[in-house]
Amino acid sequence: MAFDPIQAYPSVVMAWIRFLALPSYLYNRKVITKIGKLVRKVVKLNMNTDSRARGRFARMVVYVNLEKPLVTHGHG
Repeated sequence: MAFDPIQAYPSVVMAWIRFLALPSYLYNRKVITKIGKLVRKVVKLNMNTDSRARGRFARMVVYVNLEKPLVTHGHG
């Protein structure tokens, strides 16, 4: 990501994605990273394993190109 002072708005931003209520067999770094790559390039992955406090979920930061359509759902 390069800064362009002439461009009024950034074309690429970082965004958090949160995956809730994943089946237990999908809850591992390798699988979640592959899911994230379907959206965009994964920058950071955070796995929450404290199911009592907040529920079980995974979240990640991805680069999002604002000049391309967003992915709204998975294929299949």
